[in-house]
Amino acid sequence: MTRYAIVLSASIAFTIALAVVALGLGRYPVAVSDVLRALVDRSQVPEAIAQVVWNVRLPRIAGALMVGMALACAGAAFQQMFRNPLVAPDTLGV
Repeated sequence: MTRYAIVLSASIAFTIALAVVALGLGRYPVAVSDVLRALVDRSQVPEAIAQVVWNVRLPRIAGALMVGMALACAGAAFQQMFRNPLVAPDTLGV
């Protein structure tokens, strides 16, 4: 396994672990074990926990991950377009 594959795998695993922990944090705290049970089978946890995990926190975390990926792609596109690894958004006035 190359170093790149190891770093990529570790980054993905770390992101998933942080997302699971983030599902339990907030105004209505939920234990990580309850979060995992709610993700696997909603009927194993109280309805309030399932609602908080599936209808409030999961869409927010998914949206945050998608926005982060879009910003990373935009940054990589800027770097490629200007062939400069230190390019900044203010180069184009963005």
